[in-house]
Amino acid sequence: MEVSKLYEIVLEYKGKIEERRDEINKYYTSLFAAFISVIPFIDKFAGSDNTLTKSDNIRYILIISSCLGIVLSISWKLVLHRILSYIKGTEELLCQIEKNFEIGFISYMFNYLSQTNSTVQVTKHQMLVPNTFIVIFAIILIYCIVWCAL
Repeated sequence: MEVSKLYEIVLEYKGKIEERRDEINKYYTSLFAAFISVIPFIDKFAGSDNTLTKSDNIRYILIISSCLGIVLSISWKLVLHRILSYIKGTEELLCQIEKNFEIGFISYMFNYLSQTNSTVQVTKHQMLVPNTFIVIFAIILIYCIVWCAL
């Protein structure tokens, strides 16, 4: 296989990885939007008319929901980390292939972005969202555990 064809295949693959990242972000964003939209109705799911039992049920539902939210957030973060690794790997492969050419697109863009102090990988910045959800759900979890202890 000639080097230019391999370069083209790897470049297309990198584009598909980035498209997949965007699809995954949309999936998790939709999942969390649905998850959060249910939270105001927790008292309806809590059942019992007895106020003490109902508040206990709400706490337990919030604890379970927080744990589920943390697990989903960690899952999202791990998926993004894996995608970032794929993107970096394809960029390194492209740079290796570009050594055979006089000028390369990826090498040029990497140098240009470095000189302009542009942000690093988009995926790295997108990891802030699941990290934020981890913090939010952890705060809710800690609050509920402290609330149960009182």
